[in-house]
This record gives sequence, structure tokens and C-alpha cells, in this order.
Amino acid sequence: MIKKLNKSYKQQVLDFCYRREKENLFIIGSFQNYKDTFKSNKFYGYFKNDQLIGLGVFFTRFGSLVINARNKKVIESITDFIIAENLNIECVPVFKKYADVIIRRLSCVHKKVSKKYIEQAVFLLEKQNFQNFSDGTEAIAAKKDVDEIAVFATGKKQSEITEIDKKRVFPNQEFILRRNNRIISKANIHGVSENYFQIGGVGTLEAYRHKGYAKQIVSKLYEYFFKKGIKYGLLFTANDNLAAQKLYKSIGFKPVDEFVICEYSPIPHL
Repeated sequence: MIKKLNKSYKQQVLDFCYRREKENLFIIGSFQNYKDTFKSNKFYGYFKNDQLIGLGVFFTRFGSLVINARNKKVIESITDFIIAENLNIECVPVFKKYADVIIRRLSCVHKKVSKKYIEQAVFLLEKQNFQNFSDGTEAIAAKKDVDEIAVFATGKKQSEITEIDKKRVFPNQEFILRRNNRIISKANIHGVSENYFQIGGVGTLEAYRHKGYAKQIVSKLYEYFFKKGIKYGLLFTANDNLAAQKLYKSIGFKPVDEFVICEYSPIPHL
């Protein structure tokens, strides 16, 4: 049985997510990012004997769909239910073992064809393996940095930035490095739980690449959260991005799993 969930299901959702903490950081993090994540996003639960055994979340701000369940049939059922909701799915960013089921269902049953499929390696960093390249010039972003971060993240011109682009920036979760009064490298937090934190959005302006700035900003972020007592850090990088993998391994990361980002064309707004 599938139900639409509201905040009365908060503890059940968190209990479900913490049983597979590493895989559900983005969902766990949503409880910190939104005043009421059930109002800002859409939650769907698959129940068996009153126990939550499958969870689907549609993140409205990003157009992204995340589903987590051990049973293939449960994943397929949640996918079908969410498609019937006529949501504008732009992206499926999920661990590969779940993503393949979702994507196949979207394609074969619902005729929703992806425009880009990216396989990524999941890297884990433990504190005892951490090699810190921070020099203290990095900083946590402020509200005044939102427009510049949106330009950096999207590659658009300032005049092309939309309110949607700006709303996708959480400044207190962005770590930035400036040179000559401009952001030249950044990274951000995708999710934080009791034992894990996950980063993404790592990038450096082309003119400043190959100078160690990405290694520096990633180090600062990990230093910050390790000092808070969180045990493990995660990040994902494309399988063919060997330069990034080399960088992360130099900091102390080790590959532990597989992840997929599948992108779809957004439905035009009428």
C-alpha cells in the first residue's frame, strides 16, 4: 500500500532512512534544509503490515526523484504511483542498485526517455585517512554570495540567472575560495546525518585549474565536519573523471559503491 506522507510520518521516515544512512543522506538532509520538508517536497511511502519498507521523495526545487527500497517490485510500484502524480521529473540521482530499476521502469512502462545517463563512483573518507590541504583562506558563503554562486554553478551569465537558480543555492552549505575578489573554487553539502556527510558541487574556474584549489576547498569542508564529530565523508565523481578521482584519493578517499545521475528534459511551463 502506498500513501502520500505528511509531517506526522516524520519519525517513521527518519527511522527508515537511518537503517540505510549512507544511501539516504539527501533525504535526511532535507529535514535540516527546509522548515517543513513535507510541505516543500513530496513524500510517498510503501507500507506492508504498517511498516514502511519503501520511500520515494520528489524534491520540488530540483525536480529530482529519489526512491529507496530493497524490493524491486516496491521500487516499481512507487515509481508508477509518482508518475501518476504528473510530477515534472528532471533528474533521478540514486545509488545504482536502485536507479537501474527506476530508470528501466520510467523507460519501458512510462516511455520517459533520458537525455543523459552518468555513472559515478562513490568515495568514502574516514578521519584517520584524511590528508588536509586547507590553508585557512576558504570560507562559508553568505547570502550576498548567492548570485555569484548561481552563476558559478550554472555557467550562465548574471543576466540569465533565474529565481529558481537562486533558490537552489543554500549559502550556509557552500564553501568558497576567493582570489582577486571572485569565487574561483567551491564545494557544497548535499546531506548531513549523525555519522555521514556528503558533498557535491565541487568546481574550479577553468583559468585556476590544476593549481590545487579544488583539493583545498574539499579539504576545508571535510576539516569542518570532522571537527563536528561526524565519522565519514562521502562524495561522488564520474567514472571517467580520472583527474578528480586522483585528487580525491590524494586526500584519503576510497571507492565503496556506485551511483547514477539520470537527467530528463523538463516539461515546458505553459
